[in-house]
Amino acid sequence: MMIRAFIFLFISIYLQAQSYNGIVEPIKKVNLSLSIDGILKKIYVKEGENVKKENIILSIDSKIQELEVKQKKVLLKNNKNIFYLKKEIAVVNDMYKMSKSLYKKTGSISKNELNNYELKYYNLKNDFESLLNNKKIEKIQYQLANEKLKLYNLKAPFDGIITKISLDIGEWCTRGEAIVELVDSTVCFVETNIKVSDIESVKLNKKYIITIKSDNSIVKKEGKVTYISPVVDSSSGLVLIKIEFDNKALEIRPGVLATIEIKKQI
Repeated sequence: MMIRAFIFLFISIYLQAQSYNGIVEPIKKVNLSLSIDGILKKIYVKEGENVKKENIILSIDSKIQELEVKQKKVLLKNNKNIFYLKKEIAVVNDMYKMSKSLYKKTGSISKNELNNYELKYYNLKNDFESLLNNKKIEKIQYQLANEKLKLYNLKAPFDGIITKISLDIGEWCTRGEAIVELVDSTVCFVETNIKVSDIESVKLNKKYIITIKSDNSIVKKEGKVTYISPVVDSSSGLVLIKIEFDNKALEIRPGVLATIEIKKQI
């Protein structure tokens, strides 16, 4: 009886869960910036508001670029030179064919005159090809100007909540400077470092109950392991793991404390 009691006590102690703490983090958290400099013209959303992917968050003054787009569009649509040159080529081609026929049948036109018509025809064709190539270039320039115009708007790369806007209307936006923080917390995760002795109990996709302290209340969430570090931290002797959980209702705010209990296996 004594031996059985001792074994039972030993197993109970061995199987006792080890608690590990971590901070709740959102699945996505990015700092957004513009790829060009400019003066902040308009802010479309406020801090704390939800945005959908591709929604415009803010824009900088784009008057000069808008004018450039209009200029490129006018040039692209102007096809008068092509129209008239095409007509001229048709006329010269007819004259060239007629002269060629006359030269062969009656000899009423000199070889030199025939050569002049031929040269003019091919020169016009060459000019026509050059005009077509210029139109292709104008089209590319218009597309480039239009794409550049899009850079004056800062768009959301994914659905989320705007948690920070660091500039006001009228302020200068510097290229590459973080001005908006966007967070997606519909899925959250907890990172924690566990003992090497407990790592054998942890497997990818294994589910654990996460205890979260949120707004003076305790919330329990089921999460699954999505990452186990392949190395042990040399300074602490611990192994980093990540456990994700669903937060579509947004009841859990990132930044709060969470606890995970890991039981050893025997």
